[in-house]
Amino acid sequence: MNKIVLTLLLVQSAYALTELSSNYSPIVSEENDLLKKRLVQSFDLKYAIYSSQRKQINYATSQAEIYYLKRELQGLVDMWYATNNKKYLEYAYVLIQKAMNDAISNSTELINSARGTKRGIWPCFFHKAVMRTGGHSQLYDIQAGIGFMIVARAMEKEKLAGWENIVSFVENFLVDKWLWIDEKIDINSKDAQVMVDSGIIVLKYIEAARDKREQFASICMDLAILGKRNYPYGKWANLLSHMYLDVKQDKLDLYAEDATLEKYYPKDWGTVVNKETGGLVWYWTKDLIIEDTSHANRTVWLAARAYDEGIIDENLLNGFVNTLKKQIWKKEKDGFYFGNYIDGRDDSVGKTKPGQRGNVWFGWHRLAAYDEELEDLFVSMAYDLTNEGHLFADGTLNKSKRMAPMCLIAWGARLLCKKEGGGIQFP
Repeated sequence: MNKIVLTLLLVQSAYALTELSSNYSPIVSEENDLLKKRLVQSFDLKYAIYSSQRKQINYATSQAEIYYLKRELQGLVDMWYATNNKKYLEYAYVLIQKAMNDAISNSTELINSARGTKRGIWPCFFHKAVMRTGGHSQLYDIQAGIGFMIVARAMEKEKLAGWENIVSFVENFLVDKWLWIDEKIDINSKDAQVMVDSGIIVLKYIEAARDKREQFASICMDLAILGKRNYPYGKWANLLSHMYLDVKQDKLDLYAEDATLEKYYPKDWGTVVNKETGGLVWYWTKDLIIEDTSHANRTVWLAARAYDEGIIDENLLNGFVNTLKKQIWKKEKDGFYFGNYIDGRDDSVGKTKPGQRGNVWFGWHRLAAYDEELEDLFVSMAYDLTNEGHLFADGTLNKSKRMAPMCLIAWGARLLCKKEGGGIQFP
C-alpha cells in the first residue's frame, strides 16, 4: 500500500461515522446527505484497514490475486463516481501499474495447448492449473482486463494521465495474446481478415466459457468507446452480447440466424423466459447446467452494459431485473437473503450452504440503477454494512467475502447520487 495514500485514508476515517436522524427511515430522501457521508466514511475506514493488512502482493505469481483485483477496482471506481474525488482513481491506477509491471516482469513462453507449439514470450499472470499453456490463464487475463478497462474509462473521463498505458497493455498483451495463439493463421492473410471481420476469430480462440466471453464483450465495449480500432470491437461486443443474452425457446434451441456463425455457437447460448415470473433462466458449460447466482454476475454485468450501449432493449433488461427480484431475492426470509441459483433454487454450491453463494455484489447490483425497489434494497444493504451487516443472512459471502462489503457500500453511495438526480452510467 502506498503509505501516503494509506495515511490520508486513515486520517479521513479517524472520526466516528455520521449518525442518521432517528426521525426517518435510512433510505428516505431526507436522509440522503447524511447517509452518503456515512457510506463514504465507512468505505474509507474499511478500505484503509484492509489495505494496511494487505501483504506484499505479486499479481503475476500470487494465485488468484489478479482474479480478485477486479472487485477492488470496481469499488474504487464507484467511490469516485459517488464523491467525484479522484484519489480513488489515482490509487486504482497504482494497483494496475503494479499488476502490469508484475506480469511484464514475469513474461514467459505461451504454449498453444492444442499443438504444444511455442507462441512467443508474453506477460503472464501465472495460474498453476493451466501449465499446458505455460501457466498463461485466459480467465485471469480477461478478469484483469475487465477491471483495468473500468478504471481506464473513468480515468479518461477524469482526464487523468495513464489511461492510455492501461489500454495499450490490454490490447497488446491480453487481447492479441489469445487471438493469435494459432500459428497456422497468417495475420496478414485474407482468411484472417475474414475471421476478424465476422467475429469468428473470437469464437474460435476466446474459450467457449460463458463467463469468459461475457467479460470479453465488456472489454470490447470499452475499447470501442475509447476509440480503439485495431479490431471491430463494437461488432464483437454486439455479437457476444446477443449470443449470451438473447431469448431462446428452450435450452436445446439451436441458433440458426447466421449460417456462417452457426457452427461456432455454444450450446449454452442465450436465455430462456420463466413464464411464471417474467424472469430468465440460462445455462452454462456443454452440460447445460443452470448457472449459480455467483457466476451469473458476469451475465448480468454484461446485460446492464449492453442495455446502456443500446445493444439490448428494456424488455430484455427487465427480464434480468425480474430474475433477481422474483427468483433469487428471498423476501420471505429474514435478513438480506439471496438464493444460490438463478432459477430460484437454493441448493448448496460446492462447500457453501443454502443462502451463502447468492452473491449479488459484482454484477447483479447494477440492476438497481434501473429499478426503484432494487435501488432501495441495495442502499439498505449498504447502510446495514456500515453497522456490520447484522441483517444479512448467516454465512453469506455478500458479507464475508473479501471486498464484498466495500463494493456494496461503494455502490450504495453511487446509487444515492442517482437519487440526487445525477443519473447513473457505466462503467
